[in-house]
Amino acid sequence: MVEGFHKNYTLDEGGKRVYTIATADDLLAFAKLSGSMSFADCTVKLAADIEWNPGWTASAEAPTKAWTQIGSASVPFAGTFDGQGHTVSGVYMNTTAQYAGLFRKTAVTAVLKDFRLENSYFRTTAAYGGSIAGAFAGTAEKIYSNATVHKTTSGNSRFGGLFGNVEGASASLTDCWFDGTVSAIGNSYVGGLIGSLDTSCSVTVTNCLFSGSINASNQVGGICGYAFAANSNITFTQTLAAGVISASQWGGLIAGRQTASSVLTANHSVSVGSAKWYGNSGAYSGNAVNVSSKTLDQLKGEGGAWLATWLDFENVWQIRDGAVPVLKCFASK
Repeated sequence: MVEGFHKNYTLDEGGKRVYTIATADDLLAFAKLSGSMSFADCTVKLAADIEWNPGWTASAEAPTKAWTQIGSASVPFAGTFDGQGHTVSGVYMNTTAQYAGLFRKTAVTAVLKDFRLENSYFRTTAAYGGSIAGAFAGTAEKIYSNATVHKTTSGNSRFGGLFGNVEGASASLTDCWFDGTVSAIGNSYVGGLIGSLDTSCSVTVTNCLFSGSINASNQVGGICGYAFAANSNITFTQTLAAGVISASQWGGLIAGRQTASSVLTANHSVSVGSAKWYGNSGAYSGNAVNVSSKTLDQLKGEGGAWLATWLDFENVWQIRDGAVPVLKCFASK
């Protein structure tokens, strides 16, 4: 099947390859092939919802099929993965590999967009882990995940709800939402969306939401765990951190920054129940706010309307009955 998948494509108007995934077998063939083929300048499209383990409910108990990761440490995924609004569900992974996630690693040219990852469980001893990718560079647009990401051993690690570590020159997240669970033991950098940033990495986080939960020891951030290395910078815009965090050291948007050469910019973004960040040592600019006087229950339904002071409810955000505000691009889900 793998041998045939690389020939199963059409050409777009620009003459570039377009691969279509309509079944779990197609997805497996693609994942296997991606271990040796980067799919640079190619687009891979989901044509249907894919249930990897039909009937299984996400848990530590292994189902019939384990997940085969997309990309490899030496051949990161470099193309466009367009979910076209579809859902991948029932994914289970239990690994000792360095990178854990739906994608193992992506290149700066990668574009991941318009899909949902649901009812999935990632159990790992890896150093880097996230439900979408263990190591990420490139562009992420309109991605939702309610997966569980569980680090089972102690030791330094970088874990995020969506992405474990951002590597490479740049990355951007737009209209992304994590509503799942991340847990890690030991000295870990853990974030609701991103675990940590690598050296000289520039990241923008725009119109994003963390409403899940984190259970970890220290250096935990609602959006990013740690801007870890020299000359890294991260910018938040119209971003809401409104999840449940259990940790000894944590910040609402970002947990800490190690070097004075890192830069944090936060525009019209809100964190609930904690300081905006923990342990600043670099430069900061912007107008983010933390709302330690409010509980998450007070954000639900019409109770969240007061956030209009900072968040754009006309174009980006929408009130939800019985829940925290949601990004409009997901409001119908």
